[in-house]
Amino acid sequence: MELGGKAVPNSDKYDYRKELKRLLKSKKKLKPYITLQKMASHIGVQSPYLSKVLSEHSHMNQDQLYLACDYLGLDEEESRILFLMHSYSRSVVPIRKTEIAEELEGALRKRLRTEKFLEAKEPDPAAESWQEFFLDPYLQIVHRALDIKKFQRNPQLLVKEGLVSESKLAEVLEKLTKMGLVYTNKKEHYLSRENTLYLKRSSPLLRPQQNMLKLMGLQKLQMATTDQAYSYAMVFSSNVEVKQEIQKKFMQFLKEAGELIDNGGEEELYQFNFELFPWTGLS
Repeated sequence: MELGGKAVPNSDKYDYRKELKRLLKSKKKLKPYITLQKMASHIGVQSPYLSKVLSEHSHMNQDQLYLACDYLGLDEEESRILFLMHSYSRSVVPIRKTEIAEELEGALRKRLRTEKFLEAKEPDPAAESWQEFFLDPYLQIVHRALDIKKFQRNPQLLVKEGLVSESKLAEVLEKLTKMGLVYTNKKEHYLSRENTLYLKRSSPLLRPQQNMLKLMGLQKLQMATTDQAYSYAMVFSSNVEVKQEIQKKFMQFLKEAGELIDNGGEEELYQFNFELFPWTGLS
């Protein structure tokens, strides 16, 4: 169809339902506890209805789309694109559809530029900013705390929890934002990027990073009750083969723990440490 010399783009290209389905699938890979059923509950509809929407046999209203964006934790630009797609899908006025399509193309081009920029900013432990990230435990703790909804909605709760002072929180949020690890969506919530940052065993920053994080963890451990924390330490005599077998079993535990963490809901912030080292035979 053409209007005023301009063709109305193919509606299939801008179907918000296709994009919503893609985003749900993408978010679920990163956080397996995100499900269609939980999304439907958050929106306030039945799962079969949401399935019909995502299979392009029904539509959402704007309030439902708003809640879908909220459930998926979309930022302002991602939400704007979905709402433009929704307006395009529901409009029956050709000239308006053309105007929306032009606005959508601009938003999609902007998103592509942003994604390319983010891809180019992979953590470089040699860079000064990333050295600061790994050597300042507050940056690491606040970054991970912003996976949790209550801290996303109100970062000041971290001050009330005693994790950080108000002035330090402001400093940390500013630094994390500049590093591209934190951004704000339309509700001005701080949201953590989906990065899992770690140092290689060969990094000269690894030992200092671990030591500072453990020291802060020990301070927090002293404040926790026996019901809130579990701690165990022992010295034992054995041989190298047993030490290697224990280390092997711990690596398997880490894999299993990672699956539990990925499948669990993010409600509180935790830390665990593991050290296995010799008291003798070091010289």
